[in-house]
Amino acid sequence: MRSIFAAIIERPLLTAALLFALSLVGSSFLEEASPWPWAALCGTLALASARLRGRAPLVAALAALLAFGAAGPLSALLRGATRGAPDLSSGPVERLVEGTVAEQPRTDAFRTRTLFAVERVQEAEGWREARFGVRLSAPPSAGMTRGDRLRARLRIEAPVPPQNPGAPDLRSRYRAEGLIGHARVVDGQLAAIGPRSGLWSWTERFRARFRERSAKVIQGEQARALVDALAIGERAQLSEEVTEEFAASGLVHILSVSGLHVAVVAAGLFRLLLALLRRSTRLLRRFELRSAAALLSLPPMALYILLTGAEVPAIRSGLMAGVVLLAMVVKREAESLTTLGVALLAVLAFDPAALHALSFQLSFAAMAGLLLLSRPLRALIPFKAPSKEERGARARLRWCVDWLLSTLAASLAASLATWPIVAEAFHRLSLAGLLSNLVALPVASLLTICCAAAALLFPLAPLSHLLLMASGPLASLLLAINAFFAHLPMASLLVGSLSPLSLAAWLVLLFALAGRRPWRRWRKRLALASALLLAITFVHRTLAPRLNRELAVTFFSVGQGDAALVELPGGRRLLIDACGDPSGRFDAGERILLPALAELGATRLDALALSHPDADHVAGAPALLEKLDVRELWVAPNAERAPELSPILALARDKGVKLRALGAGSVPNERWGPARVEILGPPTTSEPLSDNDASQVIRISLGEISFLFAGDLERRGEALLLVKGGVASTVLKAPHHGSDSSSTPEFVAAVGAREVLFSAGRDNRFRFPKESVVDRYRATGARIWRTDLDGAVRFVTDGKALRVEPFVEATSGRPSPVMAGGRAD
Repeated sequence: MRSIFAAIIERPLLTAALLFALSLVGSSFLEEASPWPWAALCGTLALASARLRGRAPLVAALAALLAFGAAGPLSALLRGATRGAPDLSSGPVERLVEGTVAEQPRTDAFRTRTLFAVERVQEAEGWREARFGVRLSAPPSAGMTRGDRLRARLRIEAPVPPQNPGAPDLRSRYRAEGLIGHARVVDGQLAAIGPRSGLWSWTERFRARFRERSAKVIQGEQARALVDALAIGERAQLSEEVTEEFAASGLVHILSVSGLHVAVVAAGLFRLLLALLRRSTRLLRRFELRSAAALLSLPPMALYILLTGAEVPAIRSGLMAGVVLLAMVVKREAESLTTLGVALLAVLAFDPAALHALSFQLSFAAMAGLLLLSRPLRALIPFKAPSKEERGARARLRWCVDWLLSTLAASLAASLATWPIVAEAFHRLSLAGLLSNLVALPVASLLTICCAAAALLFPLAPLSHLLLMASGPLASLLLAINAFFAHLPMASLLVGSLSPLSLAAWLVLLFALAGRRPWRRWRKRLALASALLLAITFVHRTLAPRLNRELAVTFFSVGQGDAALVELPGGRRLLIDACGDPSGRFDAGERILLPALAELGATRLDALALSHPDADHVAGAPALLEKLDVRELWVAPNAERAPELSPILALARDKGVKLRALGAGSVPNERWGPARVEILGPPTTSEPLSDNDASQVIRISLGEISFLFAGDLERRGEALLLVKGGVASTVLKAPHHGSDSSSTPEFVAAVGAREVLFSAGRDNRFRFPKESVVDRYRATGARIWRTDLDGAVRFVTDGKALRVEPFVEATSGRPSPVMAGGRAD
């Protein structure tokens, strides 16, 4: 115990920072608490520490550390405090507001998104002061920039809970940042009031001029976009394909101006200034040049952060670099872990809500991994570096090998430390990242220096021009490296987030690898125990589906579209429809469906069935075919000729996926175990049918429980289906999202479902499901489930009892209803 206490006291700043961070984590549960009791506790502990400093130094130190712990909830409650915010508990509200654009807007073809700080709200009695923020979505023509003061009529909506497995929960982050929700401009009612902020107006003009100069100098469109991203933080022109390649190759961190870029710029500035100062004999005699170079590096580093948009990750990284430079200024040895602790404390004191930001978590986890794990991992590689006395070509070769191994160990250390965060946020494990970073980081560092210098020396046009000319080939080279690693086989794997038990075992394993005092003697035992536990959880996750005897169907909440995962006894999986956004604003398969499937462990599909070629059912299929192991692709017989399916079918052929056209009476195969899979539609008929009425209809049953997937059938399709019969089912996926052109009384009566699921988007413009259709099902005694209200809905049965698990209800902690024989107990 003494050694543990000594380890805590040995680095008081690190301990204080960790206590501050841990107390911030705990403050997430203090939603409506008052900050003043915490202020009183913090002040009392600080006063006690000061009074006991001379008489009981250890007690004084402990009181000081506890004061930092009490300061965490205090700062979090003050940061997240709001005033004059409208009540959103009953639903969205419209308000006329005034405020300031608080971050650099990001614009694409569909909208402009930014953070808007509201300062005044118009109520019935007139304008009143307010203090809260919203995530604002405005038309792309809004022409906003950071610092603009605006008046706008906004439709404000509270953040919704996560709708699917694997979806992030934004509510705690919103509360920490003082945001009450997201908002959109109503009917274009947005206008500027007063002059723009001089600083941000100047920054925007500079960024526009820099873009003009880079467009003249750099030829390749994506190379130019990459230079703009690293020089001025402008990523809008990077194509979605290039961004996806950066994610697959493990190099996506290069695109955001944050830790790597600020560290490279700060180190480059320091070395350049130190080299220049050392050329003066007079300065060498009169000043300590390392301190002077560190001090002179601070202003240009701050200017670079400003020119790149002063985004929060860059500011946090600037604070970290500033701590290191200031340590040089005051001539203090910057011990690595203490420096990390000071930077952590500085960042969280500046912005307590940063604790919830992904960039913050990745930055500090990677840095902690580098400091704690790099040397132990390098020591595990049986190759000794040459001694300082060794000379000759052989020694130089061994130095190169040692440098490569040390760099590889550092890359592995950062990857191991950040893997749980990456798995939770991106559901992807980049296997290429270890090697890609080894090759790409030297190029990326040199490119960052050239881009930053081109921006900082912009007034010196000839020199800036030359730097941009050098940046173009470097950017092209980096893009080529990125594309090479992104397209390697198995470059990245789809993974689910770690369970609490697996996460605990993983952290213990890293702790054991670090081997820090005073726990070093337990290192081997801890490593062995945690590795064994991880192996057990991995084997369980792999084998559990194969040993499962239940049938589970999960209807995902994918907006105005359809997607349902069928998990059959014995581990086989069938996905019915692949969702999609008809407007093309985003890839719903990539953003919604893949993370949800990864969270459920469905990285392999025995079949993907596309009921009909509408975009809201098939647009997500390419992402699934690219990222998952899909064995078969099922389509309706006449759908093969649909132009919407042509690129999907071509991709499936390239991937070696077996194509099958299945209509009424087709037998998919006999490998579904005790469950029965039937194809009921479309029927074989000589009369032409609409795409909706020609939907592939699938019925799956186990014992007494059955599921009917009716696609987008309308009246004619339903009538043809009823001619053949055999549609009675326990659970029905309502046809056509609850349109009044479907779900005829005859169809509703013939199916006789006790559970009816409507797949619809929140506030969709079609107003699906129609109230008359919902009432028609309710009149039969059926229970209604809606993906727009309940999120993903999961049905699990053993053939007799049926358990229903709505995801939104499950995340709120309420129990799930259980049914027997298809009827409520």
